[in-house]
Amino acid sequence: MKKTQRLRVVIELYQRQEKQALEKLGVCQQHYNNAVVKLESLKQYRRDYEQRDLSQGGQNLSSQQFAEYRIFLAKLDQAINDQKNIIQQKKQAVMQQQQQWQRQHQKTESLKKLDEKALAEVLKYAEKIEQNEQDNRSARCGNKSSTSY
Repeated sequence: MKKTQRLRVVIELYQRQEKQALEKLGVCQQHYNNAVVKLESLKQYRRDYEQRDLSQGGQNLSSQQFAEYRIFLAKLDQAINDQKNIIQQKKQAVMQQQQQWQRQHQKTESLKKLDEKALAEVLKYAEKIEQNEQDNRSARCGNKSSTSY
């Protein structure tokens, strides 16, 4: 197998790995986006819940109901904080996967450049051989012409 053919096999392998890394990045980004949407939903739910009770003025609430209301708000706040932590983890995963994809992309691009150089060398060598053959043909034709006279 020629050097350029071997390089192309390796390049194809690296391109598949790069594609897989990009797909993983997309999945991580989607998980991050979903976590952000969930956080916004939790925040909106808390605002709506609190606003509903404010509009009613907290009327007719027993002390036990008011305590349960405060506990529920505290649980919502905890869920919001937990979701913020999840978002940080998802963001970190996106950044790590992005770095992984970038490394893989750089490897692929380096191999492509190496392949281009190898192909250029092969073409240069082929041109040199062709030129030598033409020179040899010209020399033979020149020798036949001079011996004919």
